[in-house]
Amino acid sequence: MDSHLAAAAEVGDVSKVILLLREGVDVNSQGGLNGETALIEAAYTGNIDILTILLSCPSISVNQQDLSGQTALLISSCQGHVHAVQALLAHSDTNPNIADHRGVTPLLSAVLAGHSHVVSVLLFQEAIDINFSDGEGQNALMLASSMGQTDVVSRLLAFSRLCLEEVSMHGKTALCLAREKGHRHIADLVEKEIQRRCLITTAQTENVNIVQKLSQIQL
Repeated sequence: MDSHLAAAAEVGDVSKVILLLREGVDVNSQGGLNGETALIEAAYTGNIDILTILLSCPSISVNQQDLSGQTALLISSCQGHVHAVQALLAHSDTNPNIADHRGVTPLLSAVLAGHSHVVSVLLFQEAIDINFSDGEGQNALMLASSMGQTDVVSRLLAFSRLCLEEVSMHGKTALCLAREKGHRHIADLVEKEIQRRCLITTAQTENVNIVQKLSQIQL
């Protein structure tokens, strides 16, 4: 019967979900071929009603992974369900940096799927690791630069903790990838940020006027 809960969540049967929970079914029980929980099924479909019910259960394991290593947050991020993402992030136990077996986190998943609105929501989380790299050593900046996602790149560049010159397993930086793919505007954005940071570091080291140094490049 426990597997019936995930099945009910998958088809959006709110009444059945409530009934099963009242009968004492394990809210974290897994069903389906990939070991999905009811929370993961609700995250996949973006069913906020069921998601809210499940998240209100004291014993909910919000970070539970399916057999592919995917959490509810990762799946909702990949599907572009921004309200589901927000609901999951509002839960105090949610870890936004859990990766699946490919090394893909919710942030990387949203970038790969082209959901810039979800990326924006995730970046508001102080706990988010914006430099996390997948199994091929590619971080969010590299992926967004390679895919021509100007808005995402601009948002990422606003974070001082963003590493600009990390190298993937293929020996590529974000700047390299943007140039290779012909995304000149993105390449310019990344290059100017690299120059800006270098000038600030130089100015601080040599004790010169930072404003004067920054005027040397167009921001």
